[in-house]
Amino acid sequence: MAVDTKETKTVVNTGLDRPVSIAVHPKKGKLFWSDYGPNNNRIEVSNLDGSNRTTIYHSTDASYLIKGITIDYERDKLIFTNGIGLYKMDLDGSNVELLYQNQMLEMYEVSAYKNLVFATDKGMFGRRPRVLIFLTTTTSGYNSISFRGSIYGIAFYHPSRQQTFASPCDTAQCGQMCVAVPGNGTQLKAKCVCGDGKKLAANGKNCEKSDHPISQTFAYSAGDRICLVNAQVDKSWKAPHKPDDICWLRNTGADFRHLAVDVYSHTLFFSDQDSILPNIRKISLVGKRKNSTVVLSGVANVGGIAVDWVSDHLYWTDIKLKEIWVANLDGTSQKILLRNLTKPTSIAVNPPSGVMYWLDETEGNMYQANLDGTDKIVLVRNLSNPLDLVIDYMDDRILYINNNGSNVEWVNMLGRNKKKLINPEQNVSNIAVYKGYIALTLMSKTGVLLTNKGGTNPKLIINENKTKNYKYDIIAIDEAVQPVIAGVCNGNSGCQQICLPKPSGYTCACTDGMKLGTDKKSCVPEKVLYSDFFLVADDYRHEIYQVDKDLKTISAMGLPHEENPIGVAYDPVERRIYWTDYTLGTIKRMAINGSINKQETVRPKTSNSRLDAIAIDPSSRILYYTDMKANNIGIMSLDGGLNKILIASVYNPRAIVLDPENGNMYYTTRSKIDTKRAGIWRANMDGTNVTKIVAQGLSYPNGLAIDTTEMKIYWIDSVTLRLERANLNGTGRQIIAYLTDAYAFGLTIVNHTNYVYYTDWNDRGIFYQPRNGNGTAMVFGADVFSGLNEIKYYSGTHGTTKCSSNNGGCSEFCLATPTGRTCACNSIFQLKADGVSCYNETTCTQKIRSGSFSNCQHATVDKRCGFTCDTHFKKNSLYDGELACSRSGRWYTDGPSNVYVDTDNLCLEQKCPKLTVREGVQQSGNCTSGNYVGSQCLLKCAKGYIVSSHLYPNGENIMCQSNLNWQKSNMTCSPIYCKENKSSILNGHLREDCTFLAEHECQYQCDYGYGKNPLNLTFKCDKQGNWEPMAAVVLCSKITTTQSTTTTTTTEPTTISYKPTTVTTKVVTIPTIGKPKTTEQPIVSGKTSALGTQDDAKINGLMGGLVTVVLLLAIVVACIAFYMYRKRRMSDPSKYERSSLRESTRSDMGQQYKSNSIDSPKNSVAYSNSGEGNLAFDNPIYVTEEAKVNLQNDDNDNTKPQIGSQHEIVMDNNVTSGM
Repeated sequence: MAVDTKETKTVVNTGLDRPVSIAVHPKKGKLFWSDYGPNNNRIEVSNLDGSNRTTIYHSTDASYLIKGITIDYERDKLIFTNGIGLYKMDLDGSNVELLYQNQMLEMYEVSAYKNLVFATDKGMFGRRPRVLIFLTTTTSGYNSISFRGSIYGIAFYHPSRQQTFASPCDTAQCGQMCVAVPGNGTQLKAKCVCGDGKKLAANGKNCEKSDHPISQTFAYSAGDRICLVNAQVDKSWKAPHKPDDICWLRNTGADFRHLAVDVYSHTLFFSDQDSILPNIRKISLVGKRKNSTVVLSGVANVGGIAVDWVSDHLYWTDIKLKEIWVANLDGTSQKILLRNLTKPTSIAVNPPSGVMYWLDETEGNMYQANLDGTDKIVLVRNLSNPLDLVIDYMDDRILYINNNGSNVEWVNMLGRNKKKLINPEQNVSNIAVYKGYIALTLMSKTGVLLTNKGGTNPKLIINENKTKNYKYDIIAIDEAVQPVIAGVCNGNSGCQQICLPKPSGYTCACTDGMKLGTDKKSCVPEKVLYSDFFLVADDYRHEIYQVDKDLKTISAMGLPHEENPIGVAYDPVERRIYWTDYTLGTIKRMAINGSINKQETVRPKTSNSRLDAIAIDPSSRILYYTDMKANNIGIMSLDGGLNKILIASVYNPRAIVLDPENGNMYYTTRSKIDTKRAGIWRANMDGTNVTKIVAQGLSYPNGLAIDTTEMKIYWIDSVTLRLERANLNGTGRQIIAYLTDAYAFGLTIVNHTNYVYYTDWNDRGIFYQPRNGNGTAMVFGADVFSGLNEIKYYSGTHGTTKCSSNNGGCSEFCLATPTGRTCACNSIFQLKADGVSCYNETTCTQKIRSGSFSNCQHATVDKRCGFTCDTHFKKNSLYDGELACSRSGRWYTDGPSNVYVDTDNLCLEQKCPKLTVREGVQQSGNCTSGNYVGSQCLLKCAKGYIVSSHLYPNGENIMCQSNLNWQKSNMTCSPIYCKENKSSILNGHLREDCTFLAEHECQYQCDYGYGKNPLNLTFKCDKQGNWEPMAAVVLCSKITTTQSTTTTTTTEPTTISYKPTTVTTKVVTIPTIGKPKTTEQPIVSGKTSALGTQDDAKINGLMGGLVTVVLLLAIVVACIAFYMYRKRRMSDPSKYERSSLRESTRSDMGQQYKSNSIDSPKNSVAYSNSGEGNLAFDNPIYVTEEAKVNLQNDDNDNTKPQIGSQHEIVMDNNVTSGM
């Protein structure tokens, strides 16, 4: 925070356990803090804005936790304590040195001044708390100051610890706060930052309002909306807002139920049990919260969801499938963890312990398992219809609803000490906990109930008697419910797909259908088959699966998550799978052998196109596809190089199958409105002889298959809900089965078997129905597949056609027909009279950037042309030759590789990089031709430098060479410096930003306690290294101040306040260690010197001696008075005893700052007798909280205490001094 506004900025809020002590180094732009906990015992450093964070010291000894840290600015050392020891090290964590160690100490906080280190000792073995004073130059011992009350923080105040310097923030003109962060080299640069809830404006300086992420809030689902309840309630527990004031996602057709949150990504996850497409969605808690996105589609019946905020995983139970699943937060790498459960409902994860808990409503048990699904146990037995559970991290217990909502009970994390907490008047369904509150949703449609953790005084804070919707789940949204810990799966720990934490370590896992490779980290298909298998496309799981013919093994092909496959095909020759993506509008392919993510696009997305089904003719190496948006059937070569529309104006085509041996293809058209358009069609594979073989009783025939052995065609209709078959000419139509509540899609058959196989969008799995119609359909893979589309079966064998050999003699497409074959050409070509060759009048019109073609005015197909490049450009060696015009209208290299060329890169610019020179050397004027080859530049010495060699009296010329590098410069320039003349500035010195370089000016500044006189001179170093003016003498006059000792205290507030409270500190004087140093003042000779005469100096000396005598007498009197005071106090201490300082808190939305320091320009020590936490100064101020480091403003105008020097320390809360 800054000292002149009220803004607070959180700079570090992740990966912390208990940050205790903090220090800043403004001159280096660095922030240091200590952090200890179950996973951390370390010192970290970052830039002052929280960036570039790194650990510089880490201790594996958990017995002694690192707490207090401070910086020795004079020596650039970091000093810290681990309780029993005092250490120092370099600012980068190197050269760690033990200064002192004693097992009887319990040091907490430290501060440094010159060669002194001050440390608070909390006191052990009956010893009072003390402030210990060490010398950094010896390890022999320490002085101490004892206290009766507890002490924690300590800070030393002296101007030398907060020296001023020229900061880039002085001129940055930031709207709120500015921090100096490391720039180039040792230089600092200014960075404007805004308080939490605000963001930088477009000018990079001012701040403007930003959308707040939601926090300190309860969120509950209400079926058709999700609403919020402020968790910060007042004493009266009044409703913070009217019902539904803060609700979003209102959708009467939705059924929002279960909730989970990742507070660190500000994302809310929720299930939508929509009857058409159940799913799990997410929505950002930042911004307007209008739109949500689907994370997981095709879930069956979600019973509960939970977020592992450390490893970024989403867990959910499925009541219908009786399973527990896990996936990444983006929905990738879905995996079933536990199968064959009874009725899993509510689930909660405990990342700090590496376990999860869930309820089984039917069994009446609470279960526990590791987060990877192993070591499942019953944690609590004999519950009665348990409904919901939640983890209370603050009290280390599990709260749950029992007896069908009539009781709220709890057990500890081991499932023991079961106790009843609440008997609400109305039955409750779901529970959430936040700090001291418990929130419950009621089963009677009335709203949300809030109570304290003791279960007393429950209040109904949301009451909606008129609503038609139940309140389903409720959760707390705040970092307090998701404590930050260091995870074991950072960076996924090398796992290719999923890293699942356990109580000790982690396990790499793979999505269903894949298994771990030999390295136990990568994933490979469960089993790769090259014949006799099914291919199924699942766009909900973004995967293509291979299933063996006996329906026993499922193998995933490993598609990237962004794929949404719908149509699939297999090429048995090259062993590749092909698929269409209906969202991307592409056709892609990859090897079937498990080469994960090695896919390639063979048909990119085109406008006005929506590809659906595909089929491959292995003999002609041609892929057939249906385009539902363009209303056509097309063909393409398997590499995508050739394309052709085969049948145009086909209304809404869907499925397609091929019969290459007989030269026929079959496809379907669909229509719900005009069923006359729906039909099953047959055509020759060259697109001729199109015939509608089934014209009536159809609407949406999605699936199609043929049996060339029995000469039958099968289809399935998602509107008429019939599975039918007929002869290949459409006669002999027969209904095999009627479907119920289905949206049948894909269809395939296996020759010589008794079943027909199909997929259903409304249900999960592969269904197989007896061909003769007897019996009902059975299902396979319902627990794995989520949303199956196309299904195909491949035996691994294929017949031959006239196109099998030498492409049938065709130059491009060879298309099988019932009578042989037909040659065809790419869409922009025509077939020549010979019936096999292709031609067109295509021309290449691409121009060459920075060049031109030679003698190539009309470049038709196969024409070859040379080219030249413009001035300052030369030919790219990759294309140095003639180019040929291709049939697609693009230029390609005229050689064996036939590579298409990018005409923008044929001519390369001949230009050297930006000229860089040595220090002191600069470019004089402009170069002859800029940075182009052949350009010459004159180099001369910069201002303040002189040429080092007589070879270059007039400078040096260098040239940009043909290798695009500048000639090496041999000229060097030496700097000319002025020496600092300290006698010219009395009681002052030149500013630290003075370079002492010739032809440069310098300002001066006065020493501490002195101010500038009216003559404000500027010194200039001339070309010869002399100061101008040479004879000037500058006087810094002494500033007279009045010193006083001040103690600022406040009493502890009785209730938490959200307004900042005054900081509690005490200020004490420092006992002198050793003799004080004397400071010699410079004397200027002469009777009229500005500093006075030598006689004046003698008089000043006599006066100083007199003052010393008076001070000594005063000390004697003070000692006698102190002795009498102590004697009376010991005789009756009750008259003089004062209560110890109460803990001072600064509460900001429930967070407490428990230790602090305030700025002081004088020689003093401040300590606090409060709890943990620390504050450091840089303007802005840095404060540690529980698991946070904040950057804040301080609006308090504190009185700055001033203390003189004493040897004995006497304080009014019974402070004693000692060794």
